[in-house]
Amino acid sequence: RLTHLVVGATNGELFAVSTSEVYRQDDDTIWLVSGRLATSAALYRSADGGANWAPATNDLIPGSITALYGDPASPALFVGLQGAGEPAARRHGLWVSEDKGANWTPVGLGREDLRIWRITRGARQRDLFLGATDAGTPPRSFVLRSRNDGRTWAMFEALRSDGNPGRLLADLSAHPEDPDLLFITTQGGELY
Repeated sequence: RLTHLVVGATNGELFAVSTSEVYRQDDDTIWLVSGRLATSAALYRSADGGANWAPATNDLIPGSITALYGDPASPALFVGLQGAGEPAARRHGLWVSEDKGANWTPVGLGREDLRIWRITRGARQRDLFLGATDAGTPPRSFVLRSRNDGRTWAMFEALRSDGNPGRLLADLSAHPEDPDLLFITTQGGELY
Protein backbone atom coordinates (compact mmCIF):
# COMPACT_ATOMS: atom_id res chain seq x y z
CA ARG A 1 0.00 0.00 0.00
CA LEU A 2 1.35 3.42 -0.97
CA THR A 3 1.14 5.93 1.91
CA HIS A 4 3.21 8.92 0.75
CA LEU A 5 4.36 10.27 -2.61
CA VAL A 6 6.46 13.40 -3.18
CA VAL A 7 8.21 15.01 -6.13
CA GLY A 8 11.96 15.38 -5.72
CA ALA A 9 14.16 18.37 -6.54
CA THR A 10 15.34 16.88 -9.86
CA ASN A 11 13.08 16.73 -12.92
CA GLY A 12 11.32 13.34 -13.05
CA GLU A 13 12.40 12.35 -9.53
CA LEU A 14 9.80 10.79 -7.22
CA PHE A 15 9.90 9.34 -3.70
CA ALA A 16 7.25 6.95 -2.39
CA VAL A 17 6.63 5.12 0.87
CA SER A 18 5.17 1.65 0.63
CA THR A 19 3.87 -0.26 3.64
CA SER A 20 2.92 -3.87 4.08
CA GLU A 21 1.03 -5.36 7.00
CA VAL A 22 1.21 -8.91 8.29
CA TYR A 23 -0.80 -10.47 11.09
CA ARG A 24 1.89 -12.49 12.85
CA GLN A 25 0.12 -14.44 15.58
CA ASP A 26 2.23 -17.57 15.13
CA ASP A 27 5.52 -15.74 14.65
CA ASP A 28 8.44 -16.57 16.92
CA THR A 29 9.57 -12.95 17.02
CA ILE A 30 9.41 -12.03 20.71
CA TRP A 31 7.81 -8.57 20.42
CA LEU A 32 5.12 -9.87 18.08
CA VAL A 33 4.08 -12.93 20.10
CA SER A 34 0.85 -11.22 21.19
CA GLY A 35 -0.50 -11.51 17.64
CA ARG A 36 -0.50 -7.81 16.79
CA LEU A 37 -0.47 -6.48 13.28
CA ALA A 38 3.11 -5.80 12.14
CA THR A 39 3.70 -2.94 9.73
CA SER A 40 6.81 -2.47 7.66
CA ALA A 41 7.58 0.70 5.69
CA ALA A 42 10.12 1.25 2.95
CA LEU A 43 11.08 4.36 1.01
CA TYR A 44 11.70 4.10 -2.73
CA ARG A 45 13.17 6.55 -5.26
CA SER A 46 12.49 6.85 -8.97
CA ALA A 47 14.72 8.99 -11.18
CA ASP A 48 12.60 8.48 -14.32
CA GLY A 49 9.09 9.60 -13.38
CA GLY A 50 8.04 6.28 -11.84
CA ALA A 51 9.10 3.82 -14.55
CA ASN A 52 11.75 2.24 -12.27
CA TRP A 53 12.13 2.27 -8.48
CA ALA A 54 15.04 1.58 -6.10
CA PRO A 55 15.14 1.42 -2.28
CA ALA A 56 16.15 4.64 -0.52
CA THR A 57 15.63 3.59 3.10
CA ASN A 58 19.20 2.35 3.67
CA ASP A 59 20.34 3.39 7.18
CA LEU A 60 16.99 4.54 8.61
CA ILE A 61 15.99 2.75 11.83
CA PRO A 62 13.20 0.16 11.38
CA GLY A 63 9.71 1.53 11.81
CA SER A 64 6.82 3.38 10.24
CA ILE A 65 7.40 6.42 8.07
CA THR A 66 4.77 8.91 9.27
CA ALA A 67 5.67 11.89 7.06
CA LEU A 68 7.66 12.51 3.88
CA TYR A 69 8.78 15.83 2.43
CA GLY A 70 10.92 16.70 -0.59
CA ASP A 71 12.13 20.24 0.06
CA PRO A 72 11.82 22.52 -3.01
CA ALA A 73 14.11 25.09 -1.33
CA SER A 74 17.05 22.67 -0.91
CA PRO A 75 18.17 19.16 -1.94
CA ALA A 76 16.97 17.81 1.43
CA LEU A 77 14.52 14.94 1.79
CA PHE A 78 12.88 14.67 5.24
CA VAL A 79 11.05 11.73 6.84
CA GLY A 80 9.14 11.51 10.09
CA LEU A 81 9.76 8.12 11.61
CA GLN A 82 8.10 6.10 14.36
CA GLY A 83 10.48 3.37 15.47
CA ALA A 84 9.42 -0.24 15.86
CA GLY A 85 8.86 -2.02 19.16
CA GLU A 86 6.77 -1.60 22.27
CA PRO A 87 5.02 1.82 22.43
CA ALA A 88 6.82 2.97 25.59
CA ALA A 89 10.26 2.17 24.11
CA ARG A 90 9.75 3.50 20.56
CA ARG A 91 11.99 6.23 19.24
CA HIS A 92 10.30 8.82 17.09
CA GLY A 93 11.80 11.66 15.17
CA LEU A 94 12.85 13.48 12.08
CA TRP A 95 15.55 12.25 9.67
CA VAL A 96 17.11 14.05 6.71
CA SER A 97 18.97 12.95 3.59
CA GLU A 98 20.98 15.39 1.50
CA ASP A 99 21.85 12.74 -1.12
CA LYS A 100 18.46 11.48 -2.37
CA GLY A 101 18.06 8.83 0.31
CA ALA A 102 21.49 7.18 0.09
CA ASN A 103 22.38 8.28 3.65
CA TRP A 104 20.24 9.50 6.55
CA THR A 105 20.98 11.60 9.62
CA PRO A 106 18.69 12.08 12.64
CA VAL A 107 17.67 15.71 13.19
CA GLY A 108 17.90 16.89 16.78
CA LEU A 109 14.51 18.16 17.96
CA GLY A 110 15.32 18.10 21.67
CA ARG A 111 13.14 15.06 22.42
CA GLU A 112 12.59 11.57 21.00
CA ASP A 113 8.88 11.13 21.73
CA LEU A 114 7.48 13.32 18.94
CA ARG A 115 5.51 11.61 16.20
CA ILE A 116 5.83 13.77 13.08
CA TRP A 117 2.57 13.93 11.10
CA ARG A 118 3.38 16.65 8.56
CA ILE A 119 6.45 18.42 7.20
CA THR A 120 5.85 21.54 5.11
CA ARG A 121 7.28 24.89 4.04
CA GLY A 122 5.58 28.19 4.75
CA ALA A 123 4.64 30.74 2.11
CA ARG A 124 7.55 32.13 0.10
CA GLN A 125 9.60 29.04 1.13
CA ARG A 126 10.75 30.90 4.25
CA ASP A 127 10.20 28.60 7.23
CA LEU A 128 10.09 24.82 7.56
CA PHE A 129 7.31 23.47 9.83
CA LEU A 130 6.56 20.16 11.54
CA GLY A 131 3.19 19.09 12.91
CA ALA A 132 3.71 16.57 15.73
CA THR A 133 2.16 14.86 18.73
CA ASP A 134 4.01 13.49 21.75
CA ALA A 135 3.72 10.12 23.49
CA GLY A 136 2.52 11.63 26.77
CA THR A 137 -0.62 10.84 28.72
CA PRO A 138 -2.63 12.64 27.58
CA PRO A 139 -0.78 13.35 24.33
CA ARG A 140 -0.21 16.95 23.24
CA SER A 141 0.10 18.55 19.79
CA PHE A 142 3.02 20.72 18.72
CA VAL A 143 4.17 22.85 15.82
CA LEU A 144 7.93 23.11 15.32
CA ARG A 145 9.47 25.86 13.19
CA SER A 146 12.91 26.13 11.65
CA ARG A 147 14.14 29.33 10.07
CA ASN A 148 17.42 27.78 8.91
CA ASP A 149 16.41 24.76 6.78
CA GLY A 150 16.10 22.34 9.70
CA ARG A 151 19.34 22.96 11.58
CA THR A 152 17.58 24.36 14.68
CA TRP A 153 13.96 24.21 15.80
CA ALA A 154 11.58 26.17 18.03
CA MET A 155 8.66 24.18 19.49
CA PHE A 156 5.20 25.54 20.32
CA GLU A 157 2.37 23.64 21.97
CA ALA A 158 -0.49 23.94 19.50
CA LEU A 159 -3.39 22.03 21.06
CA ARG A 160 -4.24 20.40 24.38
CA SER A 161 -6.42 17.33 24.13
CA ASP A 162 -7.91 17.84 27.62
CA GLY A 163 -9.04 14.22 27.60
CA ASN A 164 -10.66 14.53 24.17
CA PRO A 165 -8.75 12.10 21.90
CA GLY A 166 -10.14 13.78 18.76
CA ARG A 167 -8.46 17.06 19.64
CA LEU A 168 -4.98 15.99 18.49
CA LEU A 169 -3.16 17.33 15.47
CA ALA A 170 -3.74 15.20 12.38
CA ASP A 171 -2.41 17.53 9.68
CA LEU A 172 -0.69 20.86 9.23
CA SER A 173 -0.83 23.08 6.14
CA ALA A 174 0.79 26.42 5.40
CA HIS A 175 -1.20 29.32 4.01
CA PRO A 176 -0.22 29.79 0.34
CA GLU A 177 0.46 33.55 0.71
CA ASP A 178 0.85 34.49 4.38
CA PRO A 179 4.12 33.08 5.83
CA ASP A 180 2.84 33.55 9.39
CA LEU A 181 -0.40 31.58 8.98
CA LEU A 182 -0.82 27.83 9.42
CA PHE A 183 -3.88 25.57 9.40
CA ILE A 184 -4.22 22.63 11.79
CA THR A 185 -6.71 19.81 11.28
CA THR A 186 -7.46 17.59 14.26
CA GLN A 187 -8.17 13.87 14.38
CA GLY A 188 -11.74 14.83 15.32
CA GLY A 189 -12.17 16.91 12.15
CA GLU A 190 -11.76 20.42 13.66
CA LEU A 191 -9.88 23.13 11.75
CA TYR A 192 -7.78 25.80 13.44
